[in-house]
Amino acid sequence: MIAKSKLNAISMSTVYNKLFCSVIKRIMNTSFILSIFIIGLVINTYGQSSVVELPKVATFNKVQIGDIPNQSKIKLKLDPHFNISEIQKQNQNIIRQLESNQKRNSYYQLQDIYTDLTQNSINYKLPDLSPLRGTEYFQSALNDLKKMLSGETPLNLKKAVFIVENAYFENKLDFKQFESSIQQAVDICQLSMTENKMNTNDNFAKNLSIFNYMSDTVQVQLAGQEKTLIHYPIKYDFKDYMGNENWSNMFVSKLMATNSGQCNSMPLFYLILAQELKTESYLAYSPNHSFIRFKSPKGNWLNAELTCGAIVTDAAILESGYVKTEAIRSGIYMDTLSMHETVATLINTLASGYTKKYGYDPFVKKCSDLVREYYPNQLNALMLESNWQTQTMMYIAKQKGKPTVKEFVKDPKAKVEFDKMHQIYGQIDALGYEFMPEEHYQKWLNKIKEAKIKPENQKSIIHQITR
Repeated sequence: MIAKSKLNAISMSTVYNKLFCSVIKRIMNTSFILSIFIIGLVINTYGQSSVVELPKVATFNKVQIGDIPNQSKIKLKLDPHFNISEIQKQNQNIIRQLESNQKRNSYYQLQDIYTDLTQNSINYKLPDLSPLRGTEYFQSALNDLKKMLSGETPLNLKKAVFIVENAYFENKLDFKQFESSIQQAVDICQLSMTENKMNTNDNFAKNLSIFNYMSDTVQVQLAGQEKTLIHYPIKYDFKDYMGNENWSNMFVSKLMATNSGQCNSMPLFYLILAQELKTESYLAYSPNHSFIRFKSPKGNWLNAELTCGAIVTDAAILESGYVKTEAIRSGIYMDTLSMHETVATLINTLASGYTKKYGYDPFVKKCSDLVREYYPNQLNALMLESNWQTQTMMYIAKQKGKPTVKEFVKDPKAKVEFDKMHQIYGQIDALGYEFMPEEHYQKWLNKIKEAKIKPENQKSIIHQITR
């Protein structure tokens, strides 16, 4: 947890160190979304960190096709205009454009936007970064998501995910290609259910087909052809799974392009397929992690752990040791999210991408407020607000020349921001949150993987049910 500072005991420079370390500790480990936030280094710079990485746009590949002995290799042609080589050329142009944009969004441009710290007056609010080129795509995306959540437009997870990822790539992605890749997966799930003689209208059967598609090798016979299509399991991507090097590694578009993902993109992809197949399944959280829950025919909950491709018990999820009773009671862990809440959490991803490219400003607080309007106890949104408020306080302190705490809180306006920061810390602690180190999270993931080696998980879950 974030420790509470004692106002009369430490200097402001110590507050800087404690606050910065606690924030970095919190944001690097507390959630799969906020774990890769980069706090602007106001301690050592005039403003926030500018973009240092070049976003890489994912190419929407076809489903992987493999050979069955004595059968020919084929390609699935759902879109006659879909051409991989052309898309790769387009993506190269997009990357060059983004590189040029990011040069314009340099550290020096941020310095121009930030308040001159040598001036006599103090700015108590973080500077507005909206003049930076590219921020308009994030503003537009937030407005689109707000319309969905308010009921002005239909609540559609597929479109919501695309809106968020497209904003990061400055509206350079193609929705038709995104949609086509999803439809391919839906078609395979439906063919798989038919071949396994499962009820294609049954909620449980649909969930099994999606889980099987993501966790096992799926072979389906194409109608009217003596050829077999193979889709291989979606693998957990251990390289940069928190998006530190490239934020787009968190995206569903990246998952579809590489057939690999992590605990942000995999559950979202599952839920998109579930919504397309009109079946019921739900997103749920545990420390640093998210997974899928759906009900068996008997009405009990099943936990689909997509990182290792196994159905696990609640005990396995709780085995990390970082899930307090208060956290379950408050709903930050183990609870199922409604579709409204799920779409609302995507705003966290939108804001995270914004901070990666530009930094913290009023837009980030606006995002946090909107998430909490539909999901009041959403931990990631509270973390987002916590980071924003801490950044604000540190920005004020920097302008004041690192005063002692006693001197700092003599300024009524500064004290308001200082108190707000600790108030948010207290809200997070009251929800039952406990900091989980990354190494502990990795150990827990390894334990979860052990479930896959158990005899009952050696065969396809569909085959276990149907044969």
